[in-house]
Amino acid sequence: MKRFLVMLLTLLFGISLVACKPTETEKPSEPNSKLDDNGTDDVDVEKRIDPSLDPNYIDGLDYEYTGDWGHNKDYTKPGFYNPDGTVHELPADKEATGTRINVVMFGAKANDEEFDNTTAVKQAIASAKEGDYIYFPAGKYYFSSNTLSSPHFAHIYIYTNGIGIRGAGKDNTILVSKFSANDNLSKSTATLAVMNASDVTISDLTFTAEVPAENMPTDLSTSRNNPEGNQYAPKVQISVVNTDPIESTRNVVIKNCKISYFQESAIALKKTQDCKVKDCEISDATDIGGGGAGYGICITGNGFESFSMVGSTTDSRYNFISDNTFKGPYLRHAIILSYVTHNNVVYNNSIDGCQDEPLDLHGEDEFLNVFTKNKVANVTKTGIGLGNPGSTHDATGPGNVIYGNEVENALGGIQVSYGTPDTQIYNNVFKNLKEGSTGIRITFGPNTTIRNNEISNIVGESVGISSYYSYVWNDPSIGLYQLDIQSNTIKNVKTAMYFETYKDGTKIKNNQFVSCANEILSDKADFVLPPMSNYFDPVEGTCVYPVQEGNINRGNYESTINPTGYYYFKGSHVEPLFNRVIYEQYNIDRSVLESSSKVYVRITTTSKSAKQHFFFWVKEDLEWEAKELTWGNAPYINNPTNNSSLSWDPSGEYPITSYPYEAKIYDPNNECVLATDFECVAVNESFLTYYIDITDFMKNKLKSDNFTFIITNETMDAAYSSVRNMIGNAETIWPCIIFAE
Repeated sequence: MKRFLVMLLTLLFGISLVACKPTETEKPSEPNSKLDDNGTDDVDVEKRIDPSLDPNYIDGLDYEYTGDWGHNKDYTKPGFYNPDGTVHELPADKEATGTRINVVMFGAKANDEEFDNTTAVKQAIASAKEGDYIYFPAGKYYFSSNTLSSPHFAHIYIYTNGIGIRGAGKDNTILVSKFSANDNLSKSTATLAVMNASDVTISDLTFTAEVPAENMPTDLSTSRNNPEGNQYAPKVQISVVNTDPIESTRNVVIKNCKISYFQESAIALKKTQDCKVKDCEISDATDIGGGGAGYGICITGNGFESFSMVGSTTDSRYNFISDNTFKGPYLRHAIILSYVTHNNVVYNNSIDGCQDEPLDLHGEDEFLNVFTKNKVANVTKTGIGLGNPGSTHDATGPGNVIYGNEVENALGGIQVSYGTPDTQIYNNVFKNLKEGSTGIRITFGPNTTIRNNEISNIVGESVGISSYYSYVWNDPSIGLYQLDIQSNTIKNVKTAMYFETYKDGTKIKNNQFVSCANEILSDKADFVLPPMSNYFDPVEGTCVYPVQEGNINRGNYESTINPTGYYYFKGSHVEPLFNRVIYEQYNIDRSVLESSSKVYVRITTTSKSAKQHFFFWVKEDLEWEAKELTWGNAPYINNPTNNSSLSWDPSGEYPITSYPYEAKIYDPNNECVLATDFECVAVNESFLTYYIDITDFMKNKLKSDNFTFIITNETMDAAYSSVRNMIGNAETIWPCIIFAE
């Protein structure tokens, strides 16, 4: 019997082999080795879980970051997931179970502009215990003094766990900040501050100030701050902050509130966990200029490169921003994440009108966040931004998910830049963008995944998806990176896709093009990887330092900038008030010059968002004093002192529209000589030291031993730069001239 069974099994196995053997017409297809042919072979299907089990509102997309960026390897899944891969459950909103404490019973008075409610509300809060809530009946309550001085100069201060603040409805109960102009302009003012307290619920209130319409920003320029309006409004309306290294600040809920008139943020969450902002209306920042102004909701971690704090009690994570409405035009960013905050979810918010990226991951290592199903319309710049050119900014961290959002009438859908890695861009709709826009623009985004997006109806020289090379000074090959671009639909766009180049292994598959003049354009075949620059090769020799140095600001006739560490050094048509010029005066020893074989100028600088173009002009025997130098009196600056055709502005500020007040020298008689010009080769890096050869000028053109470099930055495209000075820095990075033997 056993022999029979063995024979039977052998026969069946042989039959199965014959049945499985392919015929000549059934040979298995060869795998398509060409990854970028936009064909339909080898199209990837993303991994998804049951959407009902998805905590991130991304329809079950199951993504895990598997790369290694050198930091925080415990967290690998975006949004509401714990390090062990389990779902992170947000705590329930703290509901009042105790006593309703009516502020009127402590002396609060509504609808009296002259009455300061600060003391009455302070006493009401002091009487509360966990489970109680502070109640404001309908009316308008004015506040003019503070109960807390640090970290905020605040009218209302909550420090008790488990209490609430509630009004009679956001249209019925209104809290009005009336700090003095001096306080608002000089202190970190706030209407309400929650500090080191958890399980707090704030609801059914309006937070505002009274700002005359004529003092709101007039030209909607992000280059100009607005002290005229800022004097009436607090820096922040609601601040939630943790300063306790032992206990976390968590489960603070702000809901059903209306918030307006603030300088910096309507709501600021700093070093918080499990906090929620939902069903709020936000509008009317008094300032949309630089320096942190005009943010709707700001989530902030511990600070620059604060990786050691991830996972700690002061870590910023698991915050939930949902179902809020943002109304411009007086907003710069609607929702901004900064400084290593991670695993937050931004869901189903509606944004109409912003002057900068409404949804912004601010280029300070924010990682594993989720932006999903938000709607953005009518904004001046790109709808969603990852990476930032500011002074402490560069790349956003890895693994951020941008899913199912809709952007309309913006100057671009989304931009990924400055080396931001592993961004996941899925199922978004970018439509009816401004003329000449790009739907998805990758300027430097290694391993970006772009799938299932719809890009449509962009007129002019428009592009659906574009990608560019980015030079990295110490390894130019890093700027060549892989992309995954699959199953996108692009229609009614001039060029569906454009690639300056990309790294082998890039996958471009199954993308559909409808009514596009050009489908895929690429310069990859002609691209040549640039060599490593020799600007960074250290030079040894005799160093001669400036006898004096100065930095002047175009924004004010009287301003002289003399900061510790570095000079801001910007040139811009877009933000002309920030234009700067640097002066450096040298006295040299002619014998040292004659005995040298080469001469170099050393400069330590950053170059943010573009390759800065510096010009080193020379005027011999020029007299000036750094302590007296201003834009209004500086030699070779185009101002009314030097150019009589330009009129003085008695306010001391140049009107935005008045030109030519550029970051260029004014030299109609050609009295200055150009020693050299220099374009930074490294973009989006920290301070780097360059050694620039000026031998020809020094040996063959320089006549006097006393001369001044007038250094201008003529990039003029809103690019940021800073230059190290001799104030508080190591001598090894001071500006100098080096005479090499």
